[in-house]
Amino acid sequence: MPDIIEMEARAARAAKQIAIMKKIESLQKYQMDLGDGMDELRRNKQNLKAAHETYLGQWTGKGGTAYKELAEDLNSLNLQMEFSGSETIDAINQEISRLQQELNSL
Repeated sequence: MPDIIEMEARAARAAKQIAIMKKIESLQKYQMDLGDGMDELRRNKQNLKAAHETYLGQWTGKGGTAYKELAEDLNSLNLQMEFSGSETIDAINQEISRLQQELNSL
């Protein structure tokens, strides 16, 4: 018959395993949401590109200049968001791997 100390150790290990699994699940959900957001960003970028190619030549003067500046700003923001999103997904993957190793070591 296992003694109390051994039972407490098993319970503590099980509680830690559950906590780690919850963290992994949460990170995976966040990763999926981030991926969905990045997909939406790519779709919007394609729509913006199509609109840009359609209308850029028609706009002249101050309106055309303002439009070009806005399009450049949006393109720059899109690139920054893609880079940040990719970096975040990489960091999430690393953390999930670390947590899985921790879980396996229990």
